[in-house]
Amino acid sequence: MTSEKPSQEDYRKLIETEWADFHHSRLQEWTAFGIVAGIHLGIITLFDVFRAADPSKIAKTFLLFGPFVGIIFAILGGLVTCRHERLKKIKLQWIGRAEYFRGLMRTKEENEALLGDEKDVPNPKIIPYNHNLWADIPWEGIMIPRRLSTSWLILCFYGFLILVDIGFFLYQLSA
Repeated sequence: MTSEKPSQEDYRKLIETEWADFHHSRLQEWTAFGIVAGIHLGIITLFDVFRAADPSKIAKTFLLFGPFVGIIFAILGGLVTCRHERLKKIKLQWIGRAEYFRGLMRTKEENEALLGDEKDVPNPKIIPYNHNLWADIPWEGIMIPRRLSTSWLILCFYGFLILVDIGFFLYQLSA
């Protein structure tokens, strides 16, 4: 392992790679939701098949068991979304640190000096200083997405699927 400092090109590559990974994780969230929604459609199709067939004990068992399968997959999909939320926060932190070391982000002192007029500061930098950049976010665990974000919307979709599964289960019990 070399002890030389990373070059500006190393930071540029890191930023590029982390942004690509950030967008890939968003794509994985939508893909996971598509798979879970497909599983729910498959369960609905199997309900129709069993309902049309002889209402035997196997059919009744499936009609009661199917919603639990849907709930399990919806919970797993929600956990994927929450895990990706933490990874995205970590990736954004790495990107911010690389931008800081590339000289694109203001220091804390430069940020405070710019509270007045930006034209008074020689060579103002593009990105304002962010104190959260240096907060320690552990790698392990999950994180609930912030409200009104795309990940939060996906999590709401999973919650809706769970509610539909519970409603269908209760309907089957009463039938």
